[in-house]
Amino acid sequence: MAKGAYKMVKSEGKILVKNLSCEFIDHEGNKMTALDKVNLEFNAGEFVSIVGPSGCGKSTLLRIIAGLQKPSNGGTLLDNDEINGPSYERGLVFQDPTLFPWLNVHDNVATGLVARKLYKERKNDVTEYIDLVGLKGFEKSYPHQLSGGMAQRVAIARALVNHPKVLLLDEPLGALDAFTRMYMQDEILRIWKERKSTMILVTHDVDEAIYLSDKIVIMSPRPGRVQKVIDVNMARPRRRNGKEFTELRNEILEVLNFAKKD
Repeated sequence: MAKGAYKMVKSEGKILVKNLSCEFIDHEGNKMTALDKVNLEFNAGEFVSIVGPSGCGKSTLLRIIAGLQKPSNGGTLLDNDEINGPSYERGLVFQDPTLFPWLNVHDNVATGLVARKLYKERKNDVTEYIDLVGLKGFEKSYPHQLSGGMAQRVAIARALVNHPKVLLLDEPLGALDAFTRMYMQDEILRIWKERKSTMILVTHDVDEAIYLSDKIVIMSPRPGRVQKVIDVNMARPRRRNGKEFTELRNEILEVLNFAKKD
């Protein structure tokens, strides 16, 4: 990949979730409904956050979009193609960076290309994406030598090096301290602006969702249903203590029943 090629605007990456339901059997043999008739549309290049109470199916929805879990009913489409399993077109980043401790930063980022037997022809991509996430100079460092934020940036680079149309983020900043978390929010925004990939973030942090997103999906308690979808019509960078930000925070908390209307 030529220098700066990752800045190319993405023209694909639209996700459709159609009448999606997901059931499972708990340890006592009871049938539980994690998701119930979920319909959503994620436009190409959008940054969308999914919020809701614990157990509402947010991560389940993300795993289904990633192709790691099958729904009981309904389906998901990426650019009109049905999602039937994992694919490099959909990158996934977890709360735990899950880096290989015996590999340095460069080799951790390269694992997807190595597995796909593309490393020789695209090894320059590894350098480009390490640079993109701000880790130039740390290529030979090992996971135990990195801070939590740095390790998470390695995980993001590892997902992006495969040129996914969609990047799925399952609470990737949840284990970080408050200051590192805010710094990483800005880093994720910067990467999103550079890449123009569709990004879908699961988070419990309402302020994080408002700060990052074009659109916020609010899920109901189990069984998970779409309670409300809110377009975030605020210019970036966003002021966390601004009037619009505060009003939107209160609106979301009201939907989640954490605040009462006047």
